[in-house]
Amino acid sequence: MNAPHPEMVLRRARATVGAFAYRYRSEAHLHTLLDEVLTAGGLPVEREVQLDPGNRVDLLLPAGVVVEVKVDGTLNEALRQVNRYIGFDRVQGVLLVATPRWAAQTLRERPKWGDKPFGMVCIRRQAL
Repeated sequence: MNAPHPEMVLRRARATVGAFAYRYRSEAHLHTLLDEVLTAGGLPVEREVQLDPGNRVDLLLPAGVVVEVKVDGTLNEALRQVNRYIGFDRVQGVLLVATPRWAAQTLRERPKWGDKPFGMVCIRRQAL
């Protein structure tokens, strides 16, 4: 069996997490919910993976695809973090999962990070 391609893992993860609305108390709780959804969707998850002493990713999927979760902050801050992660050999792609309004906007240009795929999905928060 062939190893999954990072672009395919990223697309599947984006579709899977984007299909639901989430009710969460904190970013850490949202990590747990995303872990459950991705695992149920056939994508095993490693949580809180340390890339080096100063960089820890929220979730790591097969083929080296990182899922970075943001519930606040700016797009520029999030993209700077993605840029740090994408430089690691272990990271083969990044999916930015966010709740702020900026995540619902289409990026005019896809950030250029070599041949590594990048995607962004704005997830919905479930009403109480």
